[in-house]
Amino acid sequence: MAIVDYGETYSSPTFEVRDTAGALGNAGTVTYVLTMPDGTTASGTVPSTGTGTYALDFTPAGAQQQDGTHVLTVTATGGVLGALVRKWVETYVVDSEAPLVSTRDVVAHLRAEGLVVGAAQFEQVRLYALAMTDAVAR
Repeated sequence: MAIVDYGETYSSPTFEVRDTAGALGNAGTVTYVLTMPDGTTASGTVPSTGTGTYALDFTPAGAQQQDGTHVLTVTATGGVLGALVRKWVETYVVDSEAPLVSTRDVVAHLRAEGLVVGAAQFEQVRLYALAMTDAVAR
């Protein structure tokens, strides 16, 4: 699960549409529904990034910028899918709280110690920093 700060862009993974033989091909329609923490929704189309691939960059704004878990449901229909329907569900968390210590400072220290070497570890450190901030705030 990704953590997105206010004003930061959420970039979805790439959604691949494949025909029954497994070959990439274009769907007739690829749409999304984003469900916010308060239950309201936003929807639209997901742009193609190449043959059979689709991805979405979404920057929450206004009422869509809420603290909490956002659920993105992507649906592909038609085209090479024929009567099949493909769905993907992704979640991300929008968080407005500033951590007690910046993720960048923690990562710089841990990199110097040889403990953080990749993007997945960076996100894990960010998650820990936000969890610690939330615990202290409570």
